[in-house]
Amino acid sequence: MNIINRVIVDSTFGDRSFLLCKGDLLESSGDGAIVITTYKNESGQIYGELVESIRQRMDIDTLKIAPFYHVNDQVFIGYTILQGDKQDKFVLTINFNRTHDILFSKEEYEELIEGVFATLAALEFSGYRFSSIALPVIGRKGLVGNYSAEITTLLEHATRWLKKSKYTKTIYYCIYLDEDVEIWNATLNQVLGRSIIPLHYSKEMDQIQKELLNILDSFPKSDAFWEDTFLPLRTALQRVNEIQFETLAAFGRKFAENTCQNLCELTGTDTALFDMNLRNIKNNNVLNRSMSQYMYGLRSFGNPAIHRTATLIGENRPTEEDIYVLLLMLRKILKLYGLLIYNQKLI
Repeated sequence: MNIINRVIVDSTFGDRSFLLCKGDLLESSGDGAIVITTYKNESGQIYGELVESIRQRMDIDTLKIAPFYHVNDQVFIGYTILQGDKQDKFVLTINFNRTHDILFSKEEYEELIEGVFATLAALEFSGYRFSSIALPVIGRKGLVGNYSAEITTLLEHATRWLKKSKYTKTIYYCIYLDEDVEIWNATLNQVLGRSIIPLHYSKEMDQIQKELLNILDSFPKSDAFWEDTFLPLRTALQRVNEIQFETLAAFGRKFAENTCQNLCELTGTDTALFDMNLRNIKNNNVLNRSMSQYMYGLRSFGNPAIHRTATLIGENRPTEEDIYVLLLMLRKILKLYGLLIYNQKLI
């Protein structure tokens, strides 16, 4: 899946992520759970786009759904476990006792999302451990055009879950249709109050953007961080006249976290959460002081709280100068990563 946008969530268990993705959620890997919606036709048979995809891929006639949570008279949440060649897949099902073309209200949608996360809480309490949750655009044909209300409700519940769950590190919100991607991405940025900063052409800014793109392109697409981090960074940097600051900062922070983890592993330093890894690197003199500060800088820029706190002095919103500082730090750590992993002589 291609990652379009990222929201970093601080928790007592470390950084967690809400990811806006483009792709097929059935292709999500690992020990995560996927969520699908089902509907009933006039004959009472269960159907749905994802249901049909599962039937075709798994070569099964019907899904055996075990009811688990009663949302209301029209909706219940159940689950099924699909047996795979390498790993079973846990599927949470939102079951509508109606057809696609029936609209539902904002209140009904909120009740539905509450039900999904209440079910996840109950399942975790009973012993299930999901490292990730992949959700489709729920009710795409039911909550027509109310994207802001939908993403706000989903973010509230997803953020709460990522903060309290012991095991879920990532929630994927999967967009399947190409024409929906920009709508959801723009809505997410709007709901979060993120800053689109216009760029006035300068030789320095143009040069560093091109240099960063060249560095990213020097890494193979088989790199473990390509889909998750490098490709979204590349997409953000390719925008010529404007940059979405917080998106760039969020992926920059994630990259710094990954690099920090690599440094600890390569040098035999104890690994822990991001903050502790940074402290261990500094205390064990793994990096020189300035490089350590670049790591701290990327971590701070990627913290969403710093962009919303009212201050007595200085801008409350990021500026073009802030972007330039962020890009300079990002360049330093990208070069460090190239040296560590690919022995690139860039520093």
